[in-house]
Formats: sequence, structure tokens, C-alpha cells
Amino acid sequence: MRAARAGWVAVFLAAGCASSPAPGGTSTLAGPGVTPSSAVATGERLDCNAIGDDRPTAGSLVVLDGVALPSPRAPALQTSRQQSPPSPLQAYFAKTGLGFKAGTAWRLTVAPEDEGHLRIGWGSPAAPSLGVSPPDTCSPPSRTGWLWYPGGYWTDLPGCYAVVVHVGERTQRVSVGVGAPCPGQPPPPAPSDA
Repeated sequence: MRAARAGWVAVFLAAGCASSPAPGGTSTLAGPGVTPSSAVATGERLDCNAIGDDRPTAGSLVVLDGVALPSPRAPALQTSRQQSPPSPLQAYFAKTGLGFKAGTAWRLTVAPEDEGHLRIGWGSPAAPSLGVSPPDTCSPPSRTGWLWYPGGYWTDLPGCYAVVVHVGERTQRVSVGVGAPCPGQPPPPAPSDA
């Protein structure tokens, strides 16, 4: 049912200047694998262990000139079913790297309407959360100006989900196919483990 969300566009350009630092910030979800709402405002901080510093590839969508996410023109991310997940929200995982421009003030959050189905996380280890932001205790070196971290998306049901990228005072919504394509997006390269 989530995969059939009619009317979603692959990329939502709600780019306009928005000074609100976090959408909502008042989630009432609780339980294992669910980050409390206090973490939404800043997000989980990445660690200092970037795994790469290459420039974004053609399979990436550079959002607000600061964060690289999967391109809506590339196939949807493939999910795998997790063995004994600590939370129903972690039943499926889609692995993909997160890239960002070194030294950029950014934050990535799950869109409010998808907080009941999606968690994001990158780092070593990646922690499922409603938000992610850059490290605050270090500045990993980069020869290209970009840094990459391992991690991805967790969900209870493969589908098309929205994340919000915050760079400085600008925001942009982006849809990501997690185990199922967004409208107009190719399906995962192999069937997701549903």
C-alpha cells in the first residue's frame, strides 16, 4: 500500500527559505529502536569515521549543494529483511551511503508523515533515528571536499518515503524508494526481500 502512494513526485522541491530548524520535533513514538523526539531537533550526530571522500556519482542527487542522497532516476533501494529486529520499524534495511560537503551545516530528518514507518542512520555503527547531522567533535579530512558514511534506511514496510534535507536555513523534501519505487522510479535491481 505504501508503494502505491499516488501523486508523489520523485523529488519534492519545497525549497524555499525556511528558518524552522526541525519539522515538528514532537513525535510521541516510543519503544525499542525509536529515537525520542528530543533527538529530532539536532539528529543523531555522525561519528568521526568517514569511509570515503569521493565526489558524488551519477547515481546521487546532490540536494541544496550540501548532501548527496540516492537519485530518483536510479533504481529504488533494495531492502533485506532483518533477522530478529529490535523493533518492527527495523524489519527491513536498505543499505546506502550518505555523502555531504565537509564543513557544511546540514541535517537530514524523516518527514513528519513518515515518522511511523521510517528510520535513518549512518556511521559506525549506524543508529536508527528520526534525524542525522554531521559530527560536532571533529572535522574529518577530505581531499575532494566531500565525506561519505555507511548506513541507510530502516522501515516496517517497503515503500516510497520522504526525508527533509536542511542545509543552513534552506530545506528540501526528497522522496526515497526504500524497497519499492517512488512514482516514475525504476524498481530495485532485484526483488526486495519482502
